[in-house]
Amino acid sequence: MSRGIIFYPLAYVLEFGKRREFDIVIASGHKLPEQTLEYLSSLGLTVIDLENAKKNTYDSIFLQPYQGFHEHLKFLNHFKFKSISYYSDARRNGMYSLMGMDERVNEFIYFGFELIEQTFVENLDASQLKIPRTVVNFESIRRIWIELGQVMELDRSSDSLKTDDLLIVMRHWGRTPMYPIREGEKLEDYIWNEMEKWPKSKRVIIKPHSFFEHDKSIYETLKFRLKESWGSSLYFWDDLFPVPDNFPELGSLLGS
Repeated sequence: MSRGIIFYPLAYVLEFGKRREFDIVIASGHKLPEQTLEYLSSLGLTVIDLENAKKNTYDSIFLQPYQGFHEHLKFLNHFKFKSISYYSDARRNGMYSLMGMDERVNEFIYFGFELIEQTFVENLDASQLKIPRTVVNFESIRRIWIELGQVMELDRSSDSLKTDDLLIVMRHWGRTPMYPIREGEKLEDYIWNEMEKWPKSKRVIIKPHSFFEHDKSIYETLKFRLKESWGSSLYFWDDLFPVPDNFPELGSLLGS
């Protein structure tokens, strides 16, 4: 549904797509850099827009079921196809929005390992429990990430994580993005309390979620506390590991 998860279906194509042809539609309308389009072509993929995809008839549609149930059905109704392969929410390996399983589903795709959620299984009938499950190898995911980084000339000489670094990755919660902290609690206090559970590190790296702007006052407070209490330095992930402006998804930690 967005280009941020593009690495994972590409890894499936790399591992299981020999002698098959694929169209890829980014339904959000996000454009891909020209270098990336050339790379996709080398894998046997053609990027087309949603309107042209609606005109075609496909043997199978590969889809991450991450919308609300009714939106999901409305989206499927745009296309003509014979079968559905659902792929999971990247390496979280969750399946969503499947309150009623379409009879055309013939494959579930997981990444790196197979995770069977009880709530998901309970929504399957006896025949659907037999639907094949495909697991994409970690190495295929890693290869896609590295090759796309090379295509986009990602600068990997800038820095590297060290074994004694403390990396803090912020994740949002909910459809209206928010950090999951207690009402009335300050974000800098929440982060600091979490950090104190871990051994002191000389270098602390923080990666705010991309939905949120850096609040300089928050991080200045953390920077001061670190210096006073730990004798440590605070860095932003983006400063240490820059990515191309036209494809910032390469800096995501989902595949690194």
